[in-house]
Amino acid sequence: MGETGSLHILHVEDDPAHAELVRRALHKSGLLCDIQLVMSRDEYLDALDAGRPDVILSDTRGVDFEGLEALRHARRRSRRLPFLFVSSSADDEHIARLKAEGATGFVRKTELGLLASAILSAMEHSRDLPYEPGPGYLRGMERLVTVVQELSLARDLPGVQAIVRRAARELTGADGATFVLRDGERCFYADEDAIAPLWKGSRFPMEICVSGWAMNHRESVVIPDIYNDERV
Repeated sequence: MGETGSLHILHVEDDPAHAELVRRALHKSGLLCDIQLVMSRDEYLDALDAGRPDVILSDTRGVDFEGLEALRHARRRSRRLPFLFVSSSADDEHIARLKAEGATGFVRKTELGLLASAILSAMEHSRDLPYEPGPGYLRGMERLVTVVQELSLARDLPGVQAIVRRAARELTGADGATFVLRDGERCFYADEDAIAPLWKGSRFPMEICVSGWAMNHRESVVIPDIYNDERV
């Protein structure tokens, strides 16, 4: 979604007049969206590289590349991204081929009043497709595999601490990560990796420390607001 909660639509169209008709049709329908118009192959590829839109609309023909090529570039990046053709130059056989290639929908330029509902239907369809992990998830999993391998080679507690504190902060994107051990009835903050000192070397009673709560309950815990949680 865009910054205002609207749909970010990438529109591939080489005729500004036709692009304006699409914009007006979506505005009239009440669909909250911002539209990025691209009119060439290079602009389209740059837009895809800059960030994933919520929906792609494309004519079947352009000045320097075909809509089918635009579809194939989008599908190399994601099978879930809604991609609809908006055109007046395709027969039923051509439309069937586009859908076989992965197009989510097709709306004729003479029927733009149907476009908003077609977009919403395409988005609903995409939500029913199997989850598709993004590049950040894949990088995280690769890093996690490396961490497991490093831990298998660690021979002492300081070695384990160093691996875990670095990996925990890196994988979560946190400002700080702390390695906590149980020391009798206290939590011992044994090591940390942070942009500023946290609690390294400190000991707190188990009953007033969220780390102690996690140890006693043998559960992980996520706290959205530390000022409104009685465990902190």
